Amino acid sequence: MTKRELIDNIARERLVERLVTNVCRRHHRAIPDLVQMVYEALLKYDGQKLMRIHDRGALNFFIVRVIGNLYFSQTSSYYRQIRKFSRMSDELRDE
Repeated sequence: MTKRELIDNIARERLVERLVTNVCRRHHRAIPDLVQMVYEALLKYDGQKLMRIHDRGALNFFIVRVIGNLYFSQTSSYYRQIRKFSRMSDELRDE
């Protein structure tokens, strides 16, 4: 199995979507953006390392770690591009 085939299987099973829902616990309108950023991170990750993680049976844990890093870190690309903008636009809407 190649890296692309592995990611295709993950996408068909909607694994990332389920894990994002579990980690985030609340439905936020930017959740689809987070899912896309997780897939982007998987595609950019080294193929051999990703396959070793899969072979060890630790792929779910790895994906949850990527989700956590993106969602909870204030220095992540998800925070800078999506959540920060969303919070600022919510503040403007409240005014």
